[in-house]
Amino acid sequence: MALREVRHTVIRIIRDHLRLSVDPAHSWQGFRFDFTGVTFDGGNFRGARFSGGTTNFIDATFSGGTVDFYDARFSGGKVYFIGATFCGHGTTVSFRKAQFSGGTVDFSKAKFLDSTINFIDTTFSDRGKVSFREAEFSGATVDFRGATGQPPSDLVPPPGEPLPNGLHLPPIWFVTPRPPPGSPAS
Repeated sequence: MALREVRHTVIRIIRDHLRLSVDPAHSWQGFRFDFTGVTFDGGNFRGARFSGGTTNFIDATFSGGTVDFYDARFSGGKVYFIGATFCGHGTTVSFRKAQFSGGTVDFSKAKFLDSTINFIDTTFSDRGKVSFREAEFSGATVDFRGATGQPPSDLVPPPGEPLPNGLHLPPIWFVTPRPPPGSPAS
């Protein structure tokens, strides 16, 4: 339990420095953070500003708690969730009301398994690149309802293909009506 508290404290300190505007000498925006292969069993990045710099969550595992990116801003930097795994009953990762307005955020080859990932009311701008290339959705609830703006690349299946079970997208992202999740392609 003590190590978990230490990990969550470190995340809070990083988050607090990412919340500061770029001007103060204490802001860590534009810095490089490497969480490659780290397991997150909770953590609070609420309101963090990922602006400039690179943050790696490559091959990280989000399991067994809540990780909160509520109201986070992704603009001008590079944030990589490549190969990350979101798994485990009771695991929630929230990007609710986050803004993706520039830079690159890459979920390529991420695995969304038996967990809840929330992108509700998130804004995606066409000035940045958000990718879900080759992402795997199996047994998770991944919810984009209420999201606005440009859909992330490789997330919306081509016309005629159903959505993976548990993936919920806003209707505005579809050019033509889609078969319901889990139904055979028409």
